[in-house]
Amino acid sequence: MSTLKWKIQVATLFVFTVTAPEAAATKGEDEATQASRTICHELQYNTVLANKPQATVNSAYREANTEGDLATAHRLAALYTYDRHKALGHQALAAIAESYARTKIKAAEEADAKITPAIIALRDRAARLYVLRQKPMQGTARPASSSYCDSQGTPKAGTHHCNTVFTPEEAEGDNFSVEEAHLGQITAANVKPEQLGKVRPTADAVFKKQTITVSAQSQGTEGSYSSASSTQGYCTETNTAADSATNILGATLTIGEATVTLATQPLFDDTEKRDKCKK
Repeated sequence: MSTLKWKIQVATLFVFTVTAPEAAATKGEDEATQASRTICHELQYNTVLANKPQATVNSAYREANTEGDLATAHRLAALYTYDRHKALGHQALAAIAESYARTKIKAAEEADAKITPAIIALRDRAARLYVLRQKPMQGTARPASSSYCDSQGTPKAGTHHCNTVFTPEEAEGDNFSVEEAHLGQITAANVKPEQLGKVRPTADAVFKKQTITVSAQSQGTEGSYSSASSTQGYCTETNTAADSATNILGATLTIGEATVTLATQPLFDDTEKRDKCKK
């Protein structure tokens, strides 16, 4: 397979990854169903992409073997014929077939060396999709945004109000391990773990990370509080460290929507054939 053709197919895969959930959302599907359908179609697409270059390699080896078998047949014909001229003809044809076989084997090995990494990457991607839907996200909450609201919505003059939204981040190295027992035959021995981080499991919009919003109020003289804390969600006193706010009146904690869970969502109508995505 040419490099250009491979890049086009990979680009098509990523476009499909992004557009498929958007199309599903317009049909009014709930997020869990939408995510399952997206994963199902990606798995099918990955299988097609992986099988096509694999078929190319297999075909090249079969052609080489055919030439080898033809050479063997001519050698036998030359051995058992009583006609000297026919024997010489078979020997010549055997030599030609052996030459073709060597050339085709070399070409097949070169194609195998170039294509196999792509096949492994695609199968790693499929493995990651399965892990993603079975393993809960691990991570730590870090503030993604913080806003200072001055005295808006505060119960009395001289109080200030700040909001900080915390978003969990994936714990690098802990997610999508290929050594997990539940993965069966998918281990570091037959996939390349370093490829896992190079592909996106699916569109970001499909899987929601649970956010935590801290809304806090501080009391002080007018103008003494001028910014939001970057770590605790409290208002920060002027010219002080981000986590040293004092005179805290109170704070509320709001938990956002949970990450979409897919474990109970079937992917295929027939789990054995895996030929049709469940509608």
